[in-house]
Amino acid sequence: MHTRIAVALGLGWMLDAFEVQIIGSVIPGIQAEFGLGSGQAVVINIVWFVGIGLGAIGFGYLADRFGRKRLFVATLILY
Repeated sequence: MHTRIAVALGLGWMLDAFEVQIIGSVIPGIQAEFGLGSGQAVVINIVWFVGIGLGAIGFGYLADRFGRKRLFVATLILY
């Protein structure tokens, strides 16, 4: 049972790290495609981080209300 929990938590952590890597990799392409300056690229990162924070607050509330296990599985399915 502990191994399954560790694997599930590791998978969640891995997906978070993968998302950070993807955003870092696509920002230069987005800049080139849309002719954005470096300040506008910073704004994209800020909006992304704010979205992460709001998502954490929202899903934290839902996890407290409906159960952490249920919401953890839902976030893995969402990915």
